[in-house]
Amino acid sequence: MIVYAKRRRLPLPFKGARFLGVPLTAAVVVIVAAGVLLRLRDVSFLPWLGDMGAYVNWANELVRTGSLDASWPPLFSAYLAVPSFLFGPEHAASAVLFAGVLLLVAVPRLLLALGVNRWFAVAALAAVAVSPHAVWYSSFTASESLAAPLFVLWLVLLLKILGTPGDDVPLTTVLGLLFLAMCLLRGSAPLLMLPLLAVWLLTLLVPSFRASRRSAWLVVAGATTAASVSYAYGISQIHGYYVDMQLTEMLPGRVWERLSAAGLFDLTPQTYACLVLVPALFWAVGRWMRPAELTGATPRLRVALGAALSILWLALVAWMASKAGDVSAILGRMGWAGVLIAGLAPLASAFRSARVQLVVVVAALSSLQFLVLHDHRLGGQRAHTFFLYWDRYLVSELLPTLYVFVFATVGWGAAYLVSSRRRPGTANADLSDHTGALTTSGLRTEGGWRLPAIAAVTAVAVAAPGLSAIPPIMRGTTLEGSFELIQALDDVGDADAPVVWSANGPGVPEGHFFPNTRMAFARPLEYTFGRDVLNDPAAGDFDPDEVASAASLDRYAACSGNRTLTVIEADAGGTDLDARLADSDLAASHLAEVSGVVELLHQPASSGWIDVDYTFDVWTVEITGEPTLAPADCDS
Repeated sequence: MIVYAKRRRLPLPFKGARFLGVPLTAAVVVIVAAGVLLRLRDVSFLPWLGDMGAYVNWANELVRTGSLDASWPPLFSAYLAVPSFLFGPEHAASAVLFAGVLLLVAVPRLLLALGVNRWFAVAALAAVAVSPHAVWYSSFTASESLAAPLFVLWLVLLLKILGTPGDDVPLTTVLGLLFLAMCLLRGSAPLLMLPLLAVWLLTLLVPSFRASRRSAWLVVAGATTAASVSYAYGISQIHGYYVDMQLTEMLPGRVWERLSAAGLFDLTPQTYACLVLVPALFWAVGRWMRPAELTGATPRLRVALGAALSILWLALVAWMASKAGDVSAILGRMGWAGVLIAGLAPLASAFRSARVQLVVVVAALSSLQFLVLHDHRLGGQRAHTFFLYWDRYLVSELLPTLYVFVFATVGWGAAYLVSSRRRPGTANADLSDHTGALTTSGLRTEGGWRLPAIAAVTAVAVAAPGLSAIPPIMRGTTLEGSFELIQALDDVGDADAPVVWSANGPGVPEGHFFPNTRMAFARPLEYTFGRDVLNDPAAGDFDPDEVASAASLDRYAACSGNRTLTVIEADAGGTDLDARLADSDLAASHLAEVSGVVELLHQPASSGWIDVDYTFDVWTVEITGEPTLAPADCDS
């Protein structure tokens, strides 16, 4: 995208983002440096637990084999593969740090583009720098960690293109590529089409927005093209995830049945026709349509739209609070004051330029639809082993939107109330092209130091509720010790011998945070280290560990064609392998005992960091008798 933009001499999202004046520059340098330091943690999320470990192991497998065999959207694993290739598999998660820093600077960049005074952009930078969610998701390998900054950059480019009613096809292409990246990152990203379609309708129906109607057609054309590509990939390459998990949950029952009956969940001719014709229609009409004239007035319809969207925001938030479900708890951790103030942004945007209001509409509707979707998904309050785990569903869209909306609302209001000079048309003008008007030297005539003071108070009010979570986050590193433990298991015994993962009894080691140890340790041995793990592939992710027996080991040996197996057993307080095999013709030799400690931060943070002790016995098992199973019977 960056190469394409530079070749076409297009403005990049951060072009022109300058902080003038020594105080502002010094503040930005100090805040960014502090924010980066808070995010500097070398997390090795190798245990295959939840989405996070899957992404890391798929990334390491891509580097090891050159093939990406992900069952979910591929972009995040491909993104993590870059540091895995450069620095080794233990550092795959370090790519998340870059995404966290990108979010840190993208939020104030969007505020500047929206015409917010620079002091409030700096204040937002400070608030995001110490946000527990933003800090935690700068090392937590969930796809939402990358989705959040991409969403903000998408809004920056959307704001730019809606203000350029001329021949903006190249810029639209860049925006479409960014939307494609978002769709290949998360299965729910195509839902962002709905707010775009709402804006498209507004540009057709509301005279004040018609200056952006051609741009809106082209934006929707690019987005539908991107969504079509990601849909084709989803139903053909990751059908189980995309169709059976995502679409079944998002679509009403009758819609699902009709689409399924029409064959639109497979790459049929009618599917190809829909995926090609719909984007082509928007491209054709967008290229043909003439730009409309800009309007400077703020009609009542725009105010009514902003008021309706603000009422909808506040009503939904009140409804979530009354339900006291998990989304309500997440909003509480993000800060109720900020959530409520953010609800005023749609109304405040009605007094800005038309394109600013359109972008606010997109951000608001995007956040609200995911708020409702995830309230349906999560239901009542949930605990989890990993800190802020369920919050990830609202990190990608709602979290950055909250910070942008709060500081935009307060910044717009403060600039209007504090300024001692009134420029004609300021209330309705688009200030995004001259946000530097209020420099340090001009503050005395534009309200003195009241604007930076209000900005600072706003930053403190937004950041203060979450500051207590920062010290616990900084006291440890999630899954510290896990990579070393798995690597030690890989180093024992013959690297060419296939592995059978087992436990010496029912249950799991005390303090273990999953129904089995196989997912946490055997999967990384297979995907990251390339070991041949023979355990039954039909076993579910949440099934208990197998307790290997003479019969099961004989079967694994016969079906794999190997007479020597490496058996790794988790100590669950049961009987050792050699004792269990004493009455068989299998010979077990103990190679080593591998121990390690893994630490993690629970949710809530008040639970503190815990250490889980693991002990594994590594055995070599020789099958001395004749196979009792023919290879042809192995699939039965």
